[in-house]
Amino acid sequence: MNKELLIIPDENLKYSEFDNQELNNLTINNKSIDDTTFTKCNLKETKFDNVLFDKVTFFNCDLSNTTFNECSFHNIIIDNSKLLGANFYNCRFTKVTIKNTNARYLNLVDTKTKELSINDSDFTESTMFNTILDKTSLFNVNFTQTEFSEMSLANLDVSKCNISNIRVSPRSIKGLKINSFQALDLINILDVKVID
Repeated sequence: MNKELLIIPDENLKYSEFDNQELNNLTINNKSIDDTTFTKCNLKETKFDNVLFDKVTFFNCDLSNTTFNECSFHNIIIDNSKLLGANFYNCRFTKVTIKNTNARYLNLVDTKTKELSINDSDFTESTMFNTILDKTSLFNVNFTQTEFSEMSLANLDVSKCNISNIRVSPRSIKGLKINSFQALDLINILDVKVID
């Protein structure tokens, strides 16, 4: 497969492998990418519109400033990659694993997730807006200064994550699972005063 094949409007990818490829600044519309592995690929600033990703692995890839609009992700692994400033609009995630990934400044908007697992990753100063996080597993994720807006965090366990200075409404954190140290970080959100 070559770079030009990705931009042919009716061509789908299946059983493909891309290694150390420059696939940046592309526009990919109305495609299906199945059983495909991207290793050490540069996909920076690529725009994916209405793309179905199924059984796709991104290993050591750069997806910085990439935009995903109305895309579906099924059985996906994103490992040791960059999602700096990546944008996900109206997407669906099912059985997606993100690990060892730099996702600072990521935007997740109007997106639904089911069985999302995020481990050992940095989501500092990211934004999640009107997003459903169903059956989400989080371990050692840095959410420092991340904004959670117009969404419920009920039953989300962030007790093994850094949530320093998150921006969230008191209504959104109802039912959020935290550890005792994190309670101190969230006390300001509740607009209460602790008196010793």
